[in-house]
Order: sequence, then C-alpha cells, then structure tokens
Amino acid sequence: MNKKPIILLLAVAVSIGLILPAKYTYAATSHKTVISKSKSKPSPNLKSMTCIDTPRSGSFLNKNTLIGGWALNKSGVKEVQILVDGKFKGRAKIGISRQDVARVYPAYKNKNSGYNYILDYRSIGQGTHTITVKAIGKNNTSNTNSIKVNVNKLAPIVWIDTPTSGTNINKNFNVAGWALNGSGVKQVQVYVDNRLIGNAVIRKYRPDVARVFPKYNNRNSGYSLTISKDKIPSGNHTITVKVKGNDGVITSKSVKIKKAAPVSTKSSANKGQAVVNYAEKFKGIKYVWGGETPKGFDCSGYTKYVYNYFNIKLPHNAAQQYKYGKYVSKNSLKPGDLVFFGKTAGSIYHVGIYIGSGNYINEPKPGDKVKITVLRYMPDYYGAKRLISQ
Repeated sequence: MNKKPIILLLAVAVSIGLILPAKYTYAATSHKTVISKSKSKPSPNLKSMTCIDTPRSGSFLNKNTLIGGWALNKSGVKEVQILVDGKFKGRAKIGISRQDVARVYPAYKNKNSGYNYILDYRSIGQGTHTITVKAIGKNNTSNTNSIKVNVNKLAPIVWIDTPTSGTNINKNFNVAGWALNGSGVKQVQVYVDNRLIGNAVIRKYRPDVARVFPKYNNRNSGYSLTISKDKIPSGNHTITVKVKGNDGVITSKSVKIKKAAPVSTKSSANKGQAVVNYAEKFKGIKYVWGGETPKGFDCSGYTKYVYNYFNIKLPHNAAQQYKYGKYVSKNSLKPGDLVFFGKTAGSIYHVGIYIGSGNYINEPKPGDKVKITVLRYMPDYYGAKRLISQ
C-alpha cells in the first residue's frame, strides 16, 4: 500500500481542524475573515481600562449622585473603589451588564463590565473635588480614572441664643442655640477659653429656625449643653461653639461672658479654707512647663491660677510670689498660706498652698500632677506668706 497519499490527507485534515479539535478566533482584516487558533485566555497585551460615564467632568452636584461606568482587565475585575480627593469612600457594585462595551472590546470576553456607586452628597464639602475610580483586577493590577466635580451647598450657619455676649454668670448656665449645614450637623462642641467642656445635645426641635431657613430642610437644628458655674473661674471668658458637619466642615461662633469674684461674708479663716477647697478641684491636672491653666500647670502657674480666682494677682514665678503677702512662721501656718522652698529668697524654686495638718497641695515636677504632699518631707522649706488676712 502506498503510504504517501494517506500522510498527505492527514496533513490536510489537521490543517483545517477535521481531526484535532481547537478554538478559533475570527477577525476581519481588509474585508477578509482570518481564522486562527487561540487559547481561551485573552491576549497578554490587552490593556486595563476604566471609564467614568457619569457624572461628567465639570458637573455641578447638589444631591446624592450616581457614579457609573465600566472597567476592563484581562484577568477580570474583582473590585472597583471610589475615592474623593484621594480618600476612600466605598466599593462600587460590579458585574453590571454592558453589552455595548463587550461589542466594542470582544477580546476581553466580559459582557458584565459595568459598575455603579451612589455617592453620599452629605459627605462632600463645598467646592471643587476630584472623584477617582480605581478598578482592581483579579491579578491585583489596577487602573484608575478621575474627573473633577463641583459641589454647591448652602453655607453652614451657627448661632448662640444663650448666654448672650456680656452676660454675668453667677449660677449654672445653659449654652444653647442652633446650627445648620447643607450636609447635616454631625457634632456640636462647647469650649471655654479654648478648653473643651463637652459635646452638646443636638437635633433639638427648632421649627422657628426651619421657618426662617426652609431650604436647609431641618426642623431639628437646636443644641444645648449645661455648664456648671464651678467650671468657670472669676473673670472674663470666651465661650466658643464649634459645629462639625457631615461633610467635615467646621463652623464656630463665640460670645464673651463674665463671672464676678465670690463675695464672702464669712470669717477670714473660712476664706483661707475657700482657697484650699478651690485648689483641690484641680487635683490630677498634669504638669506642663510654663502652664497656668487647667490644661496643665507648673508650680507657680498653679498658685497664680488659684489665687486669681479670689482676685489676688500673682506673677508666674515662685521667687517673685514670695515678695507678696505677710510672712508667717512655720508654727503659725493656716490653710490658704503659700509655702516656699529654696536655700535663699533669691533661689526659691518651688511653691505650694498649705491645706492644714502638715500638708500642702502643689504641682510638683515634670511627669507629675497636682497632688497633696507632706510638708516635713521637703528639706528645702524656706518660708510662708499669707495673702488673706486670717
């Protein structure tokens, strides 16, 4: 038998795929259909693509907005992230049918390349922002696309109803008012002289404000916080209300108040004890070099702050404070007296307030806090001064 014709037939059959099954790709080139064998995986040269259909770049946003488009990756898309100004906002829904994209890019073999995400309008502040869509492939490669959008919002407003500016405080008082933000109000904080007092209760019913500002669509714009008069020393103070919107924008409003020094009709001895009672309110306050407020004290800053409450003005220096008041012996100490430590008057380095029973309260040193110390444990005791007649 002649084997050459058989071999020739087999070669022809293989060349047209009659014997060995294979997958084929049909492509039109110069009006001719070219048939070629290919593997099931897309070409390794396929580039990742991310398209944002909506919103269009330069759009103005005034409500929750759909971010939609499509993404292609040769390995398939496993995740689409949405970022605003570089900050992650959330993950889009993927796998949405996009037959139109599949017809234009058939080599990716993906009829479900669409994604969408609802962007919370309240989470974005006023102005121009960059929206970025980041598509991550199953092979962990990523591709991004960005657009610019503009956000138009009603300007935030904050108002303090009480106390009014110039109010004299002589009892517990309420800081109350209302606040509006086009994105909604997230938090209201109340400060006295830049020291946080607390978070106000928000979302109180204020139909009067809603009638005046109907575009904000908020009938619960009120806030309030009760402050103890004991947290406010005598003198002039600034109350500040800081309002944080859901979009992160902070707005503030301030008023000035006064608190008169306490007028006592009691004995001088009780005045000394009053100094001690007030000084003990600050036990536990940390040491801060140069500090003279409840945010942190050093030794002379602490005594200066306490005596200022009783309208006695002292310098912020232990040796200088020794120049004030009447000298008293160690055996004659009474509550409220200042006690000093050092080798000489010029080298005094520490001061505290005598509280009785051989103890004094003071702000000792860095790393420590306001506390009571036994006087006899201090070998450098120099002397004492009485600033209140007793």
